[in-house]
Amino acid sequence: AHSMAVMLERTFKNEGYTWMFKGLTPALISRAPSTIITFVTLEQLRRVYRHMYGLQE
Repeated sequence: AHSMAVMLERTFKNEGYTWMFKGLTPALISRAPSTIITFVTLEQLRRVYRHMYGLQE
């Protein structure tokens, strides 16, 4: 039976460090629009709230 350390060592040797990041770009691209919309919406709501209650920016 092989340990996890041996498995990781072989994986790094055969595929390099990039195997950990496969699929990361599509995941980030798919999440970006909703993240941007959420950020912009919350910033606008913060400004409205501060304006309504006379708070400084």
